[in-house]
Amino acid sequence: MNYLIRRDGQTFLYATDGAWLPNRSLHLMKDMQLSGMAIDATIGDGHDGDYRIFEHNSIPMIRIMVDTMKKTGLLKPEAKVYLTHMARTLHGTQKEIEAGVDERFVVCFDGMEAEV
Repeated sequence: MNYLIRRDGQTFLYATDGAWLPNRSLHLMKDMQLSGMAIDATIGDGHDGDYRIFEHNSIPMIRIMVDTMKKTGLLKPEAKVYLTHMARTLHGTQKEIEAGVDERFVVCFDGMEAEV
């Protein structure tokens, strides 16, 4: 399930436990401009060939989706993308994950709270 949360003129996409966003979802959101999103990053970076790719995202997949969403105007240029739902066995330490992504991404951790 993907959830859209709207409040005070802002829209946030919560998309976890899934892989590529379905085309239908993108068409339903085409007139929106997302202020931010949290997205499944189960697989990590550099696990090509992992069977979970059919039901979860890798960081390279997320980069492609985020770049496309920003290029098409669906995601605001300044929007933060929260990486969540990360398999402990497919990622390094928190610092290693953070070092592997750029400023667009916030690497979530157990117990993290964020105001968006």
